Order: sequence, then C-alpha cells, then structure tokens
Amino acid sequence: MPPFYIPKRRKTTEHQYPAARILGHRDLSPDLNNDGKITPIEFIKACPSFDVATWLTQN
Repeated sequence: MPPFYIPKRRKTTEHQYPAARILGHRDLSPDLNNDGKITPIEFIKACPSFDVATWLTQN
C-alpha cells in the first residue's frame, strides 16, 4: 500500500463518519479478567503491534 494512501483514506473516512473510531484488531479483544483494561495477555490478535490511537495523533 503506498504511504500516501492511509492519510488520504483516513481523511475521507473521518469526513464521512465523524463519530467513528479507528482501531486495531487488538483493541477489539474482550476484557477477559474484567479489570476495565485490555492488556497484551488478553489480545486475541496483536495486529497491529502498536496503539493505533496514539499513532494517529502522531501522524
């Protein structure tokens, strides 16, 4: 995927769906121990292996 594609796609998506949250697969894992946090041991899938919300604010 070309590097310019993600920011362009993100801008289009944010415009069309302003209330949407952009997440990684790992952010959708269940909170297995019910402590209110999804920790690495609970990740069903570690993709991506970084925090997408933090990445978006930095890029």
